[in-house]
Amino acid sequence: MNACAHGNAVSISSPCHFANVESLCRGTSLTPTRELFATPCRDDWFMSAQLVDRYLHAPQIFERHAITIDAPADRVWAAVDQVGMGDIPVVKVLMGIRIALSRIIGGSRSEGSRSEGIAEPLFTLLCRSDTEVVYGVVARFWAVGHETRRTDIDTADKFLAFAEPDFAKATYSFRIETDQAGRIRLSTETRVRTTDEASFRAMQRYWLLIGPFSGLIRILLLREIRRQATTG
Repeated sequence: MNACAHGNAVSISSPCHFANVESLCRGTSLTPTRELFATPCRDDWFMSAQLVDRYLHAPQIFERHAITIDAPADRVWAAVDQVGMGDIPVVKVLMGIRIALSRIIGGSRSEGSRSEGIAEPLFTLLCRSDTEVVYGVVARFWAVGHETRRTDIDTADKFLAFAEPDFAKATYSFRIETDQAGRIRLSTETRVRTTDEASFRAMQRYWLLIGPFSGLIRILLLREIRRQATTG
């Protein structure tokens, strides 16, 4: 594992493989005052010209994972749209652990909405192209109560304009590329940026406990997407 420091920001790069999924980059900022809070150790890990850059271009917290899939792009996208948390028993357990930890941190009940497909529960579709799909949400993730999510932020324009204090804006995206062998490389990236210093500190504490479970969930989802795309 390599740690790279960029000013007051820290990036932890893990070019390791778990079940054939590359955990390319995880990082978090040490300070909320810099314009670019976290920068990966290798520029190609933080891909340029992504749709997600339009919606959250300077994340304080991010993680990225990728997997190679020997299937046509349309099959891969179909699997992305169809795979749900309930398709993977281990993910159910991990989600339960994440919710339990969230309750401990937030001191209140978790929202009970159910996920449809791959998108995290309550995420809004922000944009989609032939090569990328981006979801977003505005919430107090660390509070975990019924009023933590801004349900009125339900369009891309509202997401972009939102700047009220004591919240975090998060994106969850998928992107496909084709390698030299003609195989699909599917990557998923999670980005988070808070709206003020107090929420940044709260999100840091939350992510310290929740982040590892979030990363493992995404690794398992990528594996299930590959399974469905190659056998479905």
